[in-house]
Amino acid sequence: MVSRFILITFFLLIIPLSSKCDVEEFYGLFKSGIPVMYIETEGGVYPTADKADPPAGCIGASIKNRTIVPGRMYILAANRDTVYDSGEYLESEGGMTVRLRGNWSGRLPKVAYKLKLEKKYDLIDYDKSKADKNWVLKFDQFMLPNVIPSLKINELLGLQWTPRYKWVHLMLNGTYRGMYQLIENIRRNPDSRIDISKSGYIIEYDAYWWNEDVWFETPLHGQYKYMNYTFKYPDPDEILDYQIEYISDYMTRVEQSVQNGTYTEYIDVESFARWLLGADILGISDGAGFNMFITKYDNTSESVVRMANLWDYDSMMKTVNKWSRLHTFFLFNGLFSSSDKSFTESYINIWEKEGHSVIDSTINYLRAYANSTEGRAFAESLVIDHMRWSSYSVDFNEYVDSVVNWFEGRKAWMDDEIAQMKAEVAVMPVFSDAPDNQVHYFDILGRKVEKYNGEPVKYSKDGRIGIIIEF
Repeated sequence: MVSRFILITFFLLIIPLSSKCDVEEFYGLFKSGIPVMYIETEGGVYPTADKADPPAGCIGASIKNRTIVPGRMYILAANRDTVYDSGEYLESEGGMTVRLRGNWSGRLPKVAYKLKLEKKYDLIDYDKSKADKNWVLKFDQFMLPNVIPSLKINELLGLQWTPRYKWVHLMLNGTYRGMYQLIENIRRNPDSRIDISKSGYIIEYDAYWWNEDVWFETPLHGQYKYMNYTFKYPDPDEILDYQIEYISDYMTRVEQSVQNGTYTEYIDVESFARWLLGADILGISDGAGFNMFITKYDNTSESVVRMANLWDYDSMMKTVNKWSRLHTFFLFNGLFSSSDKSFTESYINIWEKEGHSVIDSTINYLRAYANSTEGRAFAESLVIDHMRWSSYSVDFNEYVDSVVNWFEGRKAWMDDEIAQMKAEVAVMPVFSDAPDNQVHYFDILGRKVEKYNGEPVKYSKDGRIGIIIEF
């Protein structure tokens, strides 16, 4: 066993350096059934970046000074047929560019990449109507395939957009870099990605704003001093001052409306409820570092802001017997405690009408995927990736079992929590016009509460928002 380990390690060390070795054959890439993507950069140059550490008062770790490297990219199917070829690089004519992407993930040994084609193409389904220039090679930092159940949850909850993806093995300048999700990135494209007008916005509530050239601050910064808003659309290189002013003013009004109970005028309540429900079902433990994308269709009063889609799944299944960290983060704590219970009602109603079906359908999908040709190819490819990156080791069948167990347990836990949520009381005094100035209390659904199960309700004495503490 020891000698076998030494032999494999020896091969792994020399393969990236030897053009005489058939890397694909050594790893068995084409036997896995997953397509193989080749990127050959001009002069064999690799994209690089410097580390970027947060300034005082900020959080996170990222990268900066990312080099953009031109080259050629082509994809071979498992039978070695060429299914795409960008051609050699010629600006606006052919080829592509590649750079490192991500924040913390950009500092890992196995890095993610952003690809930009010189000519639009659909790299997933080869559908001309869904062509785009911008693509991402992404992976979970622990190589857990959380993207599979997470995007199914995203789709079944009917969020604004569900990114398409497929698995590929990546060969970069003759070196095997591992298995990646080739996935659509967050981008305005009414035909296949986020459908907003040219006067619209895609922004992110972002812990890494300090590493961006363009960002804006709102009063919420006073509560979360390490957070601000950044832009996905318009492009930060092209955005104009009046556009920044417009969306900054609008988001300030959004935040104020959550405080004063008028938020239904400024946000798509259902999209916020569905997005948070997805995060809660998945048990996301990340808060500030979780991608929170927000869209506004145009710059008119006819459109409101919406939550876009779930994106970052590394911290899935981590909040055992707890809500996701997003549940009381950003605007959500204020929405739950607002005097207008529209958000809470929407959240509860969606769970009660769709929650079990969404989870059961995701379980069925995941089990069927594991038994499919693609699922078996993926499971084999995880083993291949582990040969390249020995720190990652995942048994796909065990992973599927763990996700199924999580979802089954999560379903029961959320039933109990939402039943309790419906019984909770917002201890918020509302004075009547009666001469005695009598105080009334209302539950989380806006119903006046005087008794529970026929018994008088005892409230907290300090008058703050709370729950029923004794019956």
